[in-house]
Amino acid sequence: MSKSIKLLLPSLLLISNLLGEPAYAQYYSTETQRSEPIVGTLLKVDITGENLFLQKNFELSEGRDFLICKAPQKGIYFVSASIQAAALSEKINGNLNAWFEKNHVPLSSSCSCLYVTESAPIAIITIPFLIELEPGDTIGTRISTSGKEIGVSSIDPPSPYEPGIPSYTITIYKVDSS
Repeated sequence: MSKSIKLLLPSLLLISNLLGEPAYAQYYSTETQRSEPIVGTLLKVDITGENLFLQKNFELSEGRDFLICKAPQKGIYFVSASIQAAALSEKINGNLNAWFEKNHVPLSSSCSCLYVTESAPIAIITIPFLIELEPGDTIGTRISTSGKEIGVSSIDPPSPYEPGIPSYTITIYKVDSS
């Protein structure tokens, strides 16, 4: 082990102990998803491949649309969603709104809006947010659109040397214990 790693390791262990039990999760979706009129739609994530290994003290809901906090104590979490808004057919203009929900309640100040046009039919919305979660709390991402032909869409890999682009990614990790 190098000298710098030996010096850094005690600091990392101290930070880890101060935060209590670690908690994190990262999921993504390769599904095209459309919004339901008025109520919107909770975005779902895939449950295959490497997604199954990128979680600790979180669990995915049965419907694949909410993360459930399983950490033994409450804490402050950084959550970020990346959503690839897209016109799902040609010559469509409209908006896509996206926001976080905690325990099925929309979170104030977490909403972002993107306008998709014929000249820019695909664009990314990123929502970074800090939130306090307790054991059993849920966090999810809901979208609503101005029409059924606006939604989220993934892009297949252009070559075997590049990865595809997911339609939705959600990442969450604990930054402080309360």
